[in-house]
Amino acid sequence: MPTIDLGPYHNGLTPWSGIKILALMLEPKVEDAAQRERFEVFCLGNQFANGQKTIQHNSHLITPRLFDILQETPLRTRFYAHISDRMNAGWVAGQILTLIYQLHTAKLRGSVNKAVYFLELYLTKYPIPSQTAIPIRHPPGRQSLRESWKEFKPVAHLWAAWTLWCHYDHPHLQSDGFFAPDRVSDLLAQAESVRFFGENHLPRSRSKPTLDPQETWVPPADLSLPSTPFSPPPLTDWHREQHKHYRSPQRQYLHPHNR
Repeated sequence: MPTIDLGPYHNGLTPWSGIKILALMLEPKVEDAAQRERFEVFCLGNQFANGQKTIQHNSHLITPRLFDILQETPLRTRFYAHISDRMNAGWVAGQILTLIYQLHTAKLRGSVNKAVYFLELYLTKYPIPSQTAIPIRHPPGRQSLRESWKEFKPVAHLWAAWTLWCHYDHPHLQSDGFFAPDRVSDLLAQAESVRFFGENHLPRSRSKPTLDPQETWVPPADLSLPSTPFSPPPLTDWHREQHKHYRSPQRQYLHPHNR
């Protein structure tokens, strides 16, 4: 299992730890460290420019090396669009994992197939989901949703915790900042809670858990985190109604209306 690089944290987490987490959420491939470094620079620059107080009070994080990377990145507008696309896909992966967790909590069988079914219906009806701090635009097709899950599954727990944390626990995030050490710790604690669930959740007729322990990113083993459970709201009446109509891809193929 790959370990999250949080920067120096021996005396506690720093704002730089939060920047590194965001960059990892945007690029989870182990081998793409250079791209993560570019994302770190843009995350840091954006937060500083947008008036995030915690970042502004730690302006020493903006080193000459970071400015060099910023200047080396061509077509910055296009790069921002690329980041937006990555955020969309990461949000989808987090929502799929959250839906599986909510189904399990409701004592219903949860799976990626079923979560994709819910998400496709929801995105078709609401192209910009209301229950997120991120303005998401994502093609609602199942294939697109599955591709997002496949690529961002190693950090789906971080996206699940981030979206829940932004919308329900800290709605003031956009103005007050996420990068205070206690908030970074809180996010990681919730992510660890849902990661443990995902790595131990075995969908029906599957031999592997929802999250692969060998691929999912984890914080350093010696990092002390608070005991903060992942606690999304329960399924809505809409979810329960749509669940009645769900058929697995195999059963759906055999349904008379689809012959």
